[in-house]
Amino acid sequence: GMPVAWSAGATGAGFHVAVLDTGARRTHEFLSSRIVSAACYSTSSGSTSFSLCPGGASSSTDIGSANDCDNSTIAGCGHGTHTSGIAAGFNTNVQAGEPQNGMARAARLFAVNVMSRALPGSAACAEGCLVSFASSQILGLEAVYARRAKLPVAAVALGLAERSTDADNCGLDPRAPIIGRLRNASIATVVA
Repeated sequence: GMPVAWSAGATGAGFHVAVLDTGARRTHEFLSSRIVSAACYSTSSGSTSFSLCPGGASSSTDIGSANDCDNSTIAGCGHGTHTSGIAAGFNTNVQAGEPQNGMARAARLFAVNVMSRALPGSAACAEGCLVSFASSQILGLEAVYARRAKLPVAAVALGLAERSTDADNCGLDPRAPIIGRLRNASIATVVA
């Protein structure tokens, strides 16, 4: 149904979509002209996980700080690139079978990496994979809120899998206060 929405003017022009996930590959043809801002908030947790921000830092706001990790070396990488493409990708060289656009085809992206690498054998992931801590997610959400005047963000997409949810106690979730502030600023937060 997007072609009808686009013809009615719902293209995302003038807005940004923030994607909190594994980051996004800026060199990807579908995203190369879309990512205008980036950040990384990645928690190191002793000997079980470490930061994926450049140089192992706990945070970075450089445009290159949210480049997606390599799926051939860490299971789960590439998800942020995929999610960003769905949100606001724009294909500059359409080949057979490829999509031309993401949902908000004229929007720009604020890519935020909120993942850490869990080491093989850790409780989070026996084989070694990506994990995301609420503390990293909160920092990413706060970065979106802080930049809202400079980057008019329409929505934040959190491409995260939760092991358990308790719909009756969402207000107790540590992310609830910043999600409430984003909502009050007319920024929708969507959690897959």
